[in-house]
Order: sequence, then C-alpha cells, then structure tokens
Amino acid sequence: MLSKFSFSVLTAVNLSAAVGIAVMGIALPAPGANAGTISGTMAAAPSSSAGSPIDISTGASDWIYYGVSASGTYSPITPSTMSGGPNSFSALTGKGLVDGYGSPVTYAAGNNFLSFSGGTTVSSETSNTYTFSAWTPSGFSFTQSLLGPSETMNVYLNAYNADQGIAVSLSSGGTYTYNGALPQGAGAAGVLTMNIAGSPGDTLTFTDTGTSTGSNGNIGIQAVTVTAVPEPGVIGLLAAVGSLALLASRRVLRRVV
Repeated sequence: MLSKFSFSVLTAVNLSAAVGIAVMGIALPAPGANAGTISGTMAAAPSSSAGSPIDISTGASDWIYYGVSASGTYSPITPSTMSGGPNSFSALTGKGLVDGYGSPVTYAAGNNFLSFSGGTTVSSETSNTYTFSAWTPSGFSFTQSLLGPSETMNVYLNAYNADQGIAVSLSSGGTYTYNGALPQGAGAAGVLTMNIAGSPGDTLTFTDTGTSTGSNGNIGIQAVTVTAVPEPGVIGLLAAVGSLALLASRRVLRRVV
C-alpha cells in the first residue's frame, strides 16, 4: 500500500509529466501550418570604425561574413561562418563576384566596420571591405533555413552609385521588398532588419539587384546575422509548468513536515 507521502510524490510527478507533454505538443506546431510573414526596416549603418567595430558574432544565433579580409584569405564563395553553429546560410551567388583571376571582387570604401570571433574559414576579423557584384545589372543572392518559428535578421549592405532592388521570400509564402538608395551617401551603407515568422525548416531566399545611378555603380554585402525569437505562448507555458511544479513540491514538503 502507498503511504500518503508516496501518493503525493507520484501525483506531483504525474502532474509535471502531463503538463510537460502538453507543452511539447503546443511548442512543436506542424511545419507549414501557417503562411510565413516578413516585415523589414532599412536604416543607416551604426557608427563604427576600425577601433570600434560592430561585432556580429555577439548574441547571434547564427551569422555569416561575406566580406573579404585584408589578406584575401577567404571569399564570398567560401565565407566565414559561426564555428559549431547551425550553418543555416548558403554561400553567396551572383554575377561578377569573382574576377578573371579567381579573386573575390571587393570594394574597400564601405562605411561598416564589422568584426567577428569564433569563425570557421578565418577565426576572427575586423574589416570594412565588402563583396560586390560588378556586372550590369549587378545582383547577388543567398538562402537561409529558419532556426525556429520566429527570428530577427540583420543584413549589412553597401553600394556605390547604385540603388537596391531587394526581394525576400519564404518557402511558406511570406514576402518583403525594398527599392531605393541606402541611407548613407555615395559610398553608401545600411542595415536591413527583418522580423520573420514562419515554420522551422522554412527556406528564406534573399535577392538584391542593383540599378546604377552613376559611374562604376555596384551593390554589395558584408554580413548577415540571425537571432531566434522564442514564441510568447511557449514562454508562458514554460512559466506555468514551473509554477505548477513549485506548487506541487510545496505540498509534498508540507505533508512530510
């Protein structure tokens, strides 16, 4: 026969298990159940310099650096990524990304000084050199596999005498477009921040096509970061589970005393 103490412990355990199953059931929605959505804001690049760069590797769930180091030891074709990370980004594709000698096409007048640590191809770097598409019309593209149902993405972009024609889409149906100049000057720079909602495993496709507004017009990219955002409902359920488990444990302790 079970004692009152044993019964109380089993009840608490069973209660926690039951709630846990409910949490798992809600926290894992069926892929593709809802169409994805994308909203975005283009802003001027944050102030940065060689001595005070923007660290893209701090706080990101995943990141990729498409720019080229001063030594030219890596390129957009073999970019540096987050070591041990999800590796959710593809390599960069587009027109004129590599010149006739097999070297990456770069432009060293970008306004973004970016840095990272914990990289793959190169472990750490500080640079304002961006990779650009030299053809007319210029353009490049990359893809990313969503890390969860919601995420925030920052795309560090550059341009010289050219406007952007950005088209972003999700395999589950969401789209976003931006057409126009970057916020800063002739040697322009900007950061496109997008809030993305979809299903885990959705593929995001980012395409940028440049329209020349002067001589030597080009558009380019340095880096992309992504941060997974927990669903508010899941956070609330986890808090409820914690409260129920605490309440059950207190009842058990009262019975023991």
